[in-house]
Amino acid sequence: MDVQNRLKDVSNLRSEVCQEFIRMILKEGWQQLLYDYAQDAVVNNRKWADKCRAVYRDMRDNGIEAYPIEKMDVTLIFYMMTIPPMYFSGIKPICDHTLKAMRTVKDDRNEDFHSGGHEEPDELYLCGLLALCHLRTFVQTVDEKEVTIEDGQRLAYCQNYISRIKELMDLLDKERIELIQRTRDIEQDVQKLLNSESQARMEYVWDIIFKKYQDRYYLELREGKEYPDFLDFLERASDAGITMAYSWVVLQYSLELVKLKALNQKSEIDDVIFKIEQWMEKVYLAVLKKETSLDSFKGCIQSYLSSGFSSTPTEKMREMIRSLQEKGFSIGKELEALISEC
Repeated sequence: MDVQNRLKDVSNLRSEVCQEFIRMILKEGWQQLLYDYAQDAVVNNRKWADKCRAVYRDMRDNGIEAYPIEKMDVTLIFYMMTIPPMYFSGIKPICDHTLKAMRTVKDDRNEDFHSGGHEEPDELYLCGLLALCHLRTFVQTVDEKEVTIEDGQRLAYCQNYISRIKELMDLLDKERIELIQRTRDIEQDVQKLLNSESQARMEYVWDIIFKKYQDRYYLELREGKEYPDFLDFLERASDAGITMAYSWVVLQYSLELVKLKALNQKSEIDDVIFKIEQWMEKVYLAVLKKETSLDSFKGCIQSYLSSGFSSTPTEKMREMIRSLQEKGFSIGKELEALISEC
């Protein structure tokens, strides 16, 4: 399972926990009271108007009474909990301990949307586990401190969500341990390649190790499953300077482009193209430093073009080809044709 999907599970559970809490403390007529507060903020351009604009627009478009709790995100719920009663009296009084625990849950949610996108999977698993710990604390705080809520309600709320949080935590921890072991195995395979006493020996070891990953990749593919270890191995081998892996990395990303193109996922296509260009640039710089041959770069270009995604290189790729030619490299007729087309 991809760690990003697990983080979505964490996010969905967090939303449900918070929505069910606000459901227990909302007073009758809360929708009208929330509308009045939002309308005043938006119409009079209060400094907190942006926090209310989406709710106000939804209620205007679909009806005040039609606005459901399920549309509330964690940030809105926390904000509603902090509005002074003189301005919004639609919820019961809340204990300071609960508000503090909820603030941490809200901060975790906001961290999800501001991550840099460069975190390692192991780090993301740990972030998910920490967020679940905070969510567990919130549920337990509600159970212990929010005594204005009927005891049976709090008991059912606590037992339901503590159980589900634990189940998800166990799953994340299990997958994280499996990831660590797989990563260790991949690093050992890369080290076997680096320990080769000659280029011929490295190529021999490469054939054995590569076939192991490729066979598993195609097996999983036939069963409709993903096998991220194949690309992980190729990327780690490339980073270690194993030139045989360069073009395979580009090919794997290019095949991903073909799938995204079929699904018309434009933003994701742009992200993958950017990754491919980054890998191409690594190989380009390695050629300039004479750390690898021009054939490695040519192989990357060919992998991109042979995937079926595009019959022409990107402008960034063309710039690298032109640069190599200007620096005196004999790029050959095929690459010359690619830059003469534009």
